Amino acid sequence: MKKCIFLGLLLLGLSCQNSVEKKELDASDSAPVIQMDSLPKIQPSELKFEDSTMVWNSLEDFHKRLSGFQTIKTVEDLRLFTEELIELETAIEEGEIPDLFNNDAVNSRLILIKTYLHQLHAFIELEQNLNKASTQLLEAHQSLLDKLVLLQNNANAPKISKDDLK
Repeated sequence: MKKCIFLGLLLLGLSCQNSVEKKELDASDSAPVIQMDSLPKIQPSELKFEDSTMVWNSLEDFHKRLSGFQTIKTVEDLRLFTEELIELETAIEEGEIPDLFNNDAVNSRLILIKTYLHQLHAFIELEQNLNKASTQLLEAHQSLLDKLVLLQNNANAPKISKDDLK
């Protein structure tokens, strides 16, 4: 009788230990990991703020902070990083956009950045795969910078109206 009780307790102990190890393995398999080498590189900004009417400090701060994205090592660091970026994005949203850049093309790109930034933050909280959201955020940011450079380079180009085309 004592042997049966001992064997029963031994089997119960082994099965509990196996289930704990299995849960630890499952948790490590589903942990969000970013493969930094697969993300697009953040290009240096080509914007030249020589004219005081084109200065956009909040965007410069956002770009400088986002440039540190490749240095993040842990999910907790990424969580803090995205919270900081959300604050900087809010400053851009609440601030004044220079007249040259205040158009639908720039505003839509700012909305994309906000969307992808909040999506990345949600994926961190839900412990989902972070590569896609990170890539989308970086690509939206690069698209915004490309559009701003294009607008800045064409700022002195003559304006053509519909009447000129007739």
